[in-house]
Amino acid sequence: MSGGEHAGLLLRSLRLQAGMSLEDVATEAETSVDFLRAVEEGAHTASLPFLRHVAGVIAARLAASTPAARREPGQDGAVPEQHAAPA
Repeated sequence: MSGGEHAGLLLRSLRLQAGMSLEDVATEAETSVDFLRAVEEGAHTASLPFLRHVAGVIAARLAASTPAARREPGQDGAVPEQHAAPA
């Protein structure tokens, strides 16, 4: 498996984890569905800046879909620090 094929498979895996369609990613990344599909299938090699851009689009969706991202500030489940009263 070449590096391009591996990168394409990784993008597809992340895209599916994020619950995004090819159309979702292509629209947000401002590229064509056909090109993105070809990259995922290893039929085309994409530049590193392109791969970073697409990964960033997917990462943003993944981050927004995590429970921590949907909580209000201060609602992270952490126990507040307890300070002893001055003597």
